[in-house]
Amino acid sequence: CRKDYEEDNEFLELMDGFIIINPLQEDVVKKYSSIFRLIELPIINTIYKKEYREKDSLDIIWQGLFNNKKYIEKLEPIIERLAKQCNYRIKLVYNTNCVPLKDDGIIRFIPWKMSAWQKILAQSDIGVTIKDFSDKWEKRKPSTKVLSYMAAGLPVICTPTEADKMVIKHGETGYFAYTEKDWYKYLKMLIENPKLREKIGKAGREYAVNNFSVEKIGRKYIDFFDELRKDNPVVSVIMPTYNRPKMLRRAIKSVMDQTYKNFELLVVNDGGEDVKYIIKEFNCNAIKYFYKKNGGLSSALNYGLDRAKGKYIAYLDDDDYWLPHHLKILVNFLDNNHEVGLVYAQTRRIDLDGNIIKRKSCKPYDKYYLENIDNQMTTCSVMHRKNDLRFEDIKTHMDWIMWAKLSKKGVKIAHLDKISSVYVRHKNAMLTKDHKDSKEKARKIIKRL
Repeated sequence: CRKDYEEDNEFLELMDGFIIINPLQEDVVKKYSSIFRLIELPIINTIYKKEYREKDSLDIIWQGLFNNKKYIEKLEPIIERLAKQCNYRIKLVYNTNCVPLKDDGIIRFIPWKMSAWQKILAQSDIGVTIKDFSDKWEKRKPSTKVLSYMAAGLPVICTPTEADKMVIKHGETGYFAYTEKDWYKYLKMLIENPKLREKIGKAGREYAVNNFSVEKIGRKYIDFFDELRKDNPVVSVIMPTYNRPKMLRRAIKSVMDQTYKNFELLVVNDGGEDVKYIIKEFNCNAIKYFYKKNGGLSSALNYGLDRAKGKYIAYLDDDDYWLPHHLKILVNFLDNNHEVGLVYAQTRRIDLDGNIIKRKSCKPYDKYYLENIDNQMTTCSVMHRKNDLRFEDIKTHMDWIMWAKLSKKGVKIAHLDKISSVYVRHKNAMLTKDHKDSKEKARKIIKRL
């Protein structure tokens, strides 16, 4: 949640949830959503490990931009005073995005260079950061700078933000300095005591590496997104299955490979062989597995609908599969077209050997055609807003009846001519008498709607 975003109410109102990097941002985001999580930025400077050794000069380092030079200017007289009192040659090393104001032996300027900066940090002795809390934005800054010092093994002195207070333990991994007297006291302590510098520096590095590595912070993101999918999924994907374990594995993988991740997957086993072992292979909290007594496809679909938490519903039979962008394009469309209640994309039809039967098998939406002649969309291509309707108890074509119900109720239907799903046609599946009888039964049901 950046500074320019915090003041953009229209932008914030579009968000479903937030990741914040400073506790003070909570007051901003909770006005717009109850879904937020504080996740710190990760440290990246762990390549160089500091060596603590005797030396006759000390480098006190400050990272900052040219427009923040006013802060470091407050420390200059204190550093100059200490340089005259101590037996060490003391240098204040700083980087900016502009030329240095001076370079007189005490104040030394180093231009920013990422490839060298980690090494420079590790070769320094004390890290400092100073702020002016009369500036509202300064209070909200993350602890990035402090953590980079700690990760480099430097003892830290800082005017702490709320985020800094969460990562520094005063007197153990660094010091908080609010006044000129504080700065003089803690700088003098660290300058005169090499063992204290080493003790504080090592404790800080251990804490930073153990809690703020890329792996640790990445895990926090994954856990947060898993919780969102589990407790507040945007999309509920309903997948009925019956004795097709090999195909089921492919179908589930296609859902897991979606670029859009805020979903729950409800796998409903309609009394077939137990496939819990396949579910466990994916090790994902977003997948919910249900085993029920055999009742047919409509029964399995309705079982999933009764347990769906998402505001959008999508379907995928265990023998079909999605392309990675499927959920993303449909969610984006419904999010941006509130008048539309159902949207379907284009489907490629293949046979069991993977040969293409029809590159595009869905027809553009036509209200009269759907309500009177035939289905225009495959189940795997559809996403609709959650409602109270349920599938008719019929062997096949229950999806056609459902879409026709929605159409006759005045629900606006839209079609995206972009292939995002693959429908697998089984040999002679549409030539059986049961299939033809069921289609005719569906047509009669639709006429009575």
